Amino acid sequence: MDELAALLQEQDGIITRAQALGAGATATWIARALRRGAWVAVHPGVYAEHAGPLTWQQRAWAAVLACRPAALYGRSARRAHEGPGRRDHDGSVIHVAVERHRDVSAPPWTRLHRVTGFETRVVHGPGPPRIGYHDTILDLAAATRDDREAVAVLSCACRGSPTAARCLLDLLDRRPVVPRRDRLRDLLLELSLPAPP
Repeated sequence: MDELAALLQEQDGIITRAQALGAGATATWIARALRRGAWVAVHPGVYAEHAGPLTWQQRAWAAVLACRPAALYGRSARRAHEGPGRRDHDGSVIHVAVERHRDVSAPPWTRLHRVTGFETRVVHGPGPPRIGYHDTILDLAAATRDDREAVAVLSCACRGSPTAARCLLDLLDRRPVVPRRDRLRDLLLELSLPAPP
């Protein structure tokens, strides 16, 4: 059961039934853990190893595991990229990306986003899988309502770094479809210029 303990630690105390069985737990052992309240069902086939309120990070893991293969998307991905993951009890919606053609339903407090090229956009590391940072920034900038919001998203991501702006420009050119492409390109070209002396 060392593998089970390692998975629970890696995933902030969240695990799927399939993962638990693969790590050596039996169906009887899982049923007993659920009856005793040592584990609690979060979504069908997804469990938490405690009965208390879930942190944002645990809810993010549960959403990704319930829809897997899946990854955090948009604001949720940006939040995960900003650090090891906040551990407060935040009830906000978890945004999750899946491959465009998958037939999957969103569990409670989860919003699904169907994306093309899902596998090439996902990064793994500490915390739940998420869409890569630069892809996330482009997604968020493209979804803004006006130029002022787009400038805020892009300038915050670039933080005065022309190199970061050029990385976003390169990614924008490689993406086949991006809403407001021309306007985002203009904004990124401005941000890619070196600061005046």
